[in-house]
Amino acid sequence: MRNRSLIKKYFWIFPLLIASFALVLWIISWGVQVTNNYVNLQNGKEKFEASLEISKAIVGGVGTLATIVGGVVLFLNFRVANQNLKLAERKAQLDAEKSKKDIEIAESRLATDRFSKAVEQLITSNNITVVLSGIYTLSTIARDSPEYHWLVMKVLASFIRIRLPDYSSNPEVLNDRK
Repeated sequence: MRNRSLIKKYFWIFPLLIASFALVLWIISWGVQVTNNYVNLQNGKEKFEASLEISKAIVGGVGTLATIVGGVVLFLNFRVANQNLKLAERKAQLDAEKSKKDIEIAESRLATDRFSKAVEQLITSNNITVVLSGIYTLSTIARDSPEYHWLVMKVLASFIRIRLPDYSSNPEVLNDRK
């Protein structure tokens, strides 16, 4: 599996090596031909013009080779940049998912903490203001957190069942409210 990925990753090297080998063979054969023709020239003017043509051909060949190498480097740079972009997009996606999970955990902790404090207010206090504050907090939790809705309803129903005898046994508490 790893060998296939390496072959796929460096597949572009094989055509480049073949093209480079063909270019080297062509340059060598061209050099041999130019050298044979140059030796056969008779006077200095022809030799000078031939050396000028050779120089032009060499400069043109070097320019062409530089263009080809620049294109290959540009292509490789594009490939690396594309891979880096994909990695950055994946990292951003993972970071967004992690942030979303962190927010959900924080919201869950906050709701749990609020729920615990509200239930504590209902159970431990005999002060009607504190009890009402707990009831209002539980109603807010039931509205904001669907997963706590039925749990809040059960707690409030239990609170009413447990506390109703306290208030009904003391008629003065009921008369004070009217």
